[in-house]
Amino acid sequence: MGGLQPVIDLLQWSAGTLRGPAGYAVASWLLALVFLWSGIAKLRRPQLTSLALFDFHVVRRPRTWQGAVAGLVEVSLGCALIVGGAMPIVLGLALALLLAFSLMVARSLIADERFPCACFGGEDELSSLTVARTCALAVLAGILLTAPVDAVSRNPLDETTYLALVIAGALLLGGLALSRVPRLLRWNSEVSAIYRRLAREFEA
Repeated sequence: MGGLQPVIDLLQWSAGTLRGPAGYAVASWLLALVFLWSGIAKLRRPQLTSLALFDFHVVRRPRTWQGAVAGLVEVSLGCALIVGGAMPIVLGLALALLLAFSLMVARSLIADERFPCACFGGEDELSSLTVARTCALAVLAGILLTAPVDAVSRNPLDETTYLALVIAGALLLGGLALSRVPRLLRWNSEVSAIYRRLAREFEA
């Protein structure tokens, strides 16, 4: 336990911070923005989402309306998180959705199935990063669900809430930038390989 104790202390501190008023505001905005971004992306490309549902064995035949419904569900959850009404119910639904998706992704990876998950409207294939990201969001929803009542009560028009929105937006953009790093590294390695091959051909 000696080597893991700092990690455990950090996790406990993080969970305690998220369950406080300030952390709760940032975390709830972050979760809301993720659902809104994902839902709007699905509404923009419902065909890709319906194909992902088919690949996940959720539907027997892909239909465009299926992707639109999935997008509407996520947009509705995001809006409900922003409004703050019936928060335990909304967070419970968000947690259930995230856990179900985590299980579906894990099952597909174990079965060595690779296809675009259409999580945010893109064509990135399933990976361990997909599972880690979804599980992290599920943990976040679970922490918010168990937060004290005092942390839930917040005025949607006060300055603290606007600051929390800015912080949540910055965290989301930062996470997006970090998610692009592996792709940039692969692109850099491919470009370097092309340059090395061209250099060998010219030397020959």
